[in-house]
Amino acid sequence: MSATPSTDRRGLALALLAVAQFIVVLDAAIVNVALPSIGSALHFSQDDLSWVVNAYTLTFGGFLLLGGRMADLIGRRRMFIIGLVVFATASLAGGLAQSDTWLIVARAIQGLGAAIVSPAALSLVTVLFKEGSERNKAMGVWGAVSGSGGAAGVLFGGMLTQWAGWEWVLFVNVPIGIAAALVATRLLPESRNDGERRFDFAGAVAIRGGGDEGLSTAMFQPTQILSGSPALALMFAVSGFLGFEAAAVYRDEARNPDKTIPRATYGALFVIGGFYALVAWSIISAWGDKGAVDRAQTNSATMLLDAGQRFLGTAGFEVMQYLLVGSVFACILSFHNVIARYIFRLANTGAMPAKAGLSHPRHRSPYIASVSQSASAAIILLICALCGLDPIAQVFTWLVGIATIGVMLLMLGTCVAILMFFRHNKSDTRRWNTVIAPALGCLGLGVTTAITAKNLPLLMGSTTLGWMVVVLLVLTIGAGFVVAAIRPQANTTE
Repeated sequence: MSATPSTDRRGLALALLAVAQFIVVLDAAIVNVALPSIGSALHFSQDDLSWVVNAYTLTFGGFLLLGGRMADLIGRRRMFIIGLVVFATASLAGGLAQSDTWLIVARAIQGLGAAIVSPAALSLVTVLFKEGSERNKAMGVWGAVSGSGGAAGVLFGGMLTQWAGWEWVLFVNVPIGIAAALVATRLLPESRNDGERRFDFAGAVAIRGGGDEGLSTAMFQPTQILSGSPALALMFAVSGFLGFEAAAVYRDEARNPDKTIPRATYGALFVIGGFYALVAWSIISAWGDKGAVDRAQTNSATMLLDAGQRFLGTAGFEVMQYLLVGSVFACILSFHNVIARYIFRLANTGAMPAKAGLSHPRHRSPYIASVSQSASAAIILLICALCGLDPIAQVFTWLVGIATIGVMLLMLGTCVAILMFFRHNKSDTRRWNTVIAPALGCLGLGVTTAITAKNLPLLMGSTTLGWMVVVLLVLTIGAGFVVAAIRPQANTTE
């Protein structure tokens, strides 16, 4: 492994790696806006058009593990450069495509290049920066820049398609990829694993039998329900389900919303609950009942990733880091879309400025609401960065706490609204739907919200800060009543 570059060069190297990852993530979304133009130019059938996106994402995700292992064995800088060349060449071929098959094959090769670039870039970040705050900051920069690629892809895709043609959503990668490959030869150090060059199959299989203490059964014991801090556990449990209520936002797009929306909502609850239970049980089994508690108290931030490294080896560890960043980005993008739709809908009912309710004249997307959401999020993150807040221990934890109690208050208000609506509107006479279920929801959410509000200062790490958040949320709700009084038309639906 070569020597680590100087601090200045490491900053430039991090910028290069972040830009490469930004382009890789951006390319998964940049073609979406151009799909109608691509379909018309290359005579795609409606069913085959989705493969312009799927060919890229499937090969990207499918070859990530192989790309990470190749970087370990052959050399991380070398594979990073090879991946960039493959990616840029495939982008050029895609832009020159004369048929649907040609473009799909080019997109698949693009995904292969991305699967080589991404794990190699992430590995180089861990090589360049020492473990601790230095690496955490570097990973925060790398993740933030790469995470913004998906949102930027939609914006840049629309601009390039409208001003230059659909081909340029692919051509734009060529100069960037080639320039990054050339700079990488002088800026990045070469590194590879010097140990035994094979997968640790025994460790991967051992996960089925758990860690040193075997598979855990403690979490299934009824006595564990009230152990520890049930109030904080309840708050984190509720935060884990944030977003399931967003199924109703897409009601207007469903063919049969009366059936689709309830099924999607209940399905989300079961899938989310089952997934979190499985992951929690796997982590506890990996560390052991006592070891899991000790590790959570001493170093919970790397608990999952370290378990992955123990059982999956270096390549699996690196892929897990990418998947973790990717999943966070997916959550952020999902919340962005939902919030943009809320803004769009509120603007169309008169509760917010009318311009936020405008659709793009060509793409029919809520573009002003989307840009407004992006701008507000950028301002908040900039303030947090200028204040030097820790991205995980402070920013993420605080925002999760605020979002959790905010959504709980919204759902509590929804239950009250249902009761009041059906008190005056007799369109549905089923007592379970109109009285009993909403009343039980009010009771459960009221108790849970009260417990969460009481323990929010503990989560925020400051009593003053916690209660400031509670007061801010109350004022926000009060502002809603003021808007309703000033703009009575906001109380009506179209």
